[in-house]
Amino acid sequence: MQKEQPEVSVSFDTISAKKARKEKKVLRVMGYVLREKTEDDRGKGSNTNKEQPEVCSRDKFFNRLLSNNRGLTLIEVLVSFAIIVFAVVGIYLALLYAETQINRNYHDRVATLLASGECNWQYHYRYFLTNREFDPFVARQVIIDEFPEADYPPLTGTMTMQIINNREHIDTAYYSFQTLQVQIVWIEPLLGERVMVVQEDFFW
Repeated sequence: MQKEQPEVSVSFDTISAKKARKEKKVLRVMGYVLREKTEDDRGKGSNTNKEQPEVCSRDKFFNRLLSNNRGLTLIEVLVSFAIIVFAVVGIYLALLYAETQINRNYHDRVATLLASGECNWQYHYRYFLTNREFDPFVARQVIIDEFPEADYPPLTGTMTMQIINNREHIDTAYYSFQTLQVQIVWIEPLLGERVMVVQEDFFW
């Protein structure tokens, strides 16, 4: 006597749905495996011993910033423009101040050389040429700087030389000496009046 087989009723739609899910899962797993192998092969390259550089946080930030398509608002643009303007103005003022200081130092050095040169000339004039007194003068014009390329008038000043008689007490005696003082006055651009004084003592 044959046993009756139980009837299995499975609809075609159920089988098709299960098969489709299984195939989709297999395809998804296969795609992941293939993508992983491809990335491994691409990372190895021709030189397997060469280490790949790590992406730093700065590169990640710029990559994220470049990939952002949100754009900038008007307030952000105005703030960026204001920052750039302040930076440019600050750099310009710093360069202007540095140039002013360089010109002032140069003019001070020129005035010092002119005054010391006049002291040496007065010493030579008295002891080697005339054997007389010094030759003082007032408001002699001197040239501090010239601007041939810019076609500007030269920067001039006035030189005044005067003699001051002094006495100094050393031990139990008094010694007389003369102080030769040379003063140069000029108007420094953007800074106003400048005065340079050089003096030298002569004992006899």
